[in-house]
Amino acid sequence: GRVDPLREGQARMRQYLDYVILGLVQGVTEFLPISSDGHLVIVNRWIQIPGDALALIVFLHLGSLGAVVDFEMATQDFLLISKW
Repeated sequence: GRVDPLREGQARMRQYLDYVILGLVQGVTEFLPISSDGHLVIVNRWIQIPGDALALIVFLHLGSLGAVVDFEMATQDFLLISKW
């Protein structure tokens, strides 16, 4: 059969929205004294993203690590500049 481009676009938009929701959950819960992994697993089961959930969770954690490293580097740059 024929592929309906509208339906395909809606499915892709839903998938992007699911990823945004998981990213928001990761961002909010990463620095709280609760398990962000647990929340990601629960939300992933709720929205039922197909595919390898472990790879997605690792990717989200790498994004958090990148944000922390970027923040710390900016803080260090600010401290070095302010001492001069």
